[in-house]
Amino acid sequence: MNEEDTYSFGEWLKQRRKQLRLTQRELASSAFCSVPMIKKIEADERRPSLELA
Repeated sequence: MNEEDTYSFGEWLKQRRKQLRLTQRELASSAFCSVPMIKKIEADERRPSLELA
């Protein structure tokens, strides 16, 4: 695997959420967290807790 094949947890989460056709609001609701938290995680501004990950 080279550098181009690696991505952050936030990038992975966003990609997976879109594959599942979920909005950030729907993901936040099912994960029992806020939409701003999902936005920050997807932007790699915040790491999820172990419970959330």
